[in-house]
Amino acid sequence: MGNEETFRHALVAQLPFQSGGGACTVLVRRVGGDVQLLFHAVLDTTAVLTKKQVEELVDALTKAAE
Repeated sequence: MGNEETFRHALVAQLPFQSGGGACTVLVRRVGGDVQLLFHAVLDTTAVLTKKQVEELVDALTKAAE
């Protein structure tokens, strides 16, 4: 499988005005067998998620949006 990127999705989110406003690019990508979540699309902010954590995040985001 290697270390090639096989999926990428970017979402531009708005930062709260308390933080100075502006935008934050949230990047989801798959590299090799890992799902990665990056904030500001910066590699230093990469969180590598397990499949269970991905499912938990999806569930949490769905509930928060209701």
